[in-house]
Amino acid sequence: MDPEEEKKISSALSDVKISGSIFKHKNEGPIKEVYKITRKIGSGAYGEVRKCYVRESGELRAVKIIKKKALAEDERKKLKNEAEILRQLDHQNIIKLYEIFEDKKYYYIIMEFLTGGELFEKITDEDFYGDFTEKDAANIMQQVFRGINYCHANDVVHRDLKPENLLLESNVTSESLGGKKSMKIKIIDFGTAQQYKVGGKSKMEERYGTPYYIAPDVLNKSYNEKCDVWSLGVILYILLVGYPPFNGSEDKKIIDAVKKGVYTLDEPEWDDVSSEAIDLVKKCLTYDPEKRISASEALEHPWFKKFAKGEKVKKSLASKALSNLKNFRAEQKLKQATLAFIVSQCLTKEETDKMGEIFAAMDKNNDGMLSKEEISEGYEEHFGIPIDDEELDKIFSAIDTDGSGAIDYSEFLMATMNEQQLMSKEKLKQAFKMFDKDNSGTISKQEIREALGNLDEEVADKMISEVDDNGDGEISFDEFERMMNMVAGAKSKGEL
Repeated sequence: MDPEEEKKISSALSDVKISGSIFKHKNEGPIKEVYKITRKIGSGAYGEVRKCYVRESGELRAVKIIKKKALAEDERKKLKNEAEILRQLDHQNIIKLYEIFEDKKYYYIIMEFLTGGELFEKITDEDFYGDFTEKDAANIMQQVFRGINYCHANDVVHRDLKPENLLLESNVTSESLGGKKSMKIKIIDFGTAQQYKVGGKSKMEERYGTPYYIAPDVLNKSYNEKCDVWSLGVILYILLVGYPPFNGSEDKKIIDAVKKGVYTLDEPEWDDVSSEAIDLVKKCLTYDPEKRISASEALEHPWFKKFAKGEKVKKSLASKALSNLKNFRAEQKLKQATLAFIVSQCLTKEETDKMGEIFAAMDKNNDGMLSKEEISEGYEEHFGIPIDDEELDKIFSAIDTDGSGAIDYSEFLMATMNEQQLMSKEKLKQAFKMFDKDNSGTISKQEIREALGNLDEEVADKMISEVDDNGDGEISFDEFERMMNMVAGAKSKGEL
């Protein structure tokens, strides 16, 4: 190959963008080869939810099994819309989609398994709600606002926020409240979510939502992303006093009350609520969306500063993470893709919790992504010296594998987690199997092309040649493992 052609292919390879979202796709194989499906944990009009286990690792997940014949055309569209939007979202407070299977009769949606139930169930449980404090409300609402602010920053509007669509990651009892145990919230049900240019002049017109929580601007069929903020204002109101601001004996009466937009803060229950909380309720339930607070502005509100302290991050842990971030290198695109797969598909909650706290602490503007300024601030805070622009550019060049201009949550995990944990033999086998679709024991050029979105043949050849030690044109597991374990840079292997 002449040098000019070689240069062209190398340039095309360096332009390949790697994101965990490419692995959240429709899986063509039979689901039972990948998952062991066990007991039913819920059911609805279109199907049921069951526990399932990854056969390779034993990891517990949830599978939503949906009967195709039960779905009308608009319901199929909603399902596809939800899957497409969840593929793109990468946030600690948004439910995680792993992959989708399909056969003649059913769709199978593989999601993370959450054990805590609906927030709605908790706030209607007198034993639980009796011990519920304003600090607990602030902890919950800060997480939900963070998730929605991230959505809005990525031009996604949820359009059906309500307590039933907020799940607790794990079970919380009244004894575990009062700051003794953090309630991790996950936003679910993106079926009516919409890609929408936030900050643009166009308005959405379709009427979606639930009577208690729907914004008046949605009822008027001219609205923007701030319809979500109104819904969060209603949820906040309920968390603070136990009943909704707009009520009625039937849906029509509730809708009429919402259209008027008149609510009261004069009932005795409000006597023990802080002035900061009342002010935030008013700002969220401002009738005119142009004057209504944004999700980003809400997160800067004094109420959160006063009541939602957040988890205190251990300084030594944060310093180790930042050191790993600085030293992360994964020059080969195949290594980047493998790490993206492991982070996207193979990590457990226990493995990511600590890094999640550090990420949230560094994300000063709460948009769910780390900018160069936020990374720089983190360094100065933990090491006492600023990081120069050249070093910062190197960090972003190595870690921002999807080329977004910011470091998202999965990219942060990829760069900061302990390598021995991230690249255990078990996880490497899972990743290898993902590429090796025909179970031949080697990864072919065609398998790489398919896994990474139909790359050009020459680019796939180049990816293989970087790893193919024996020159047979394919990658064995030994070659794959050697590539992954190659010491690149000086990333610390210390425990995190």
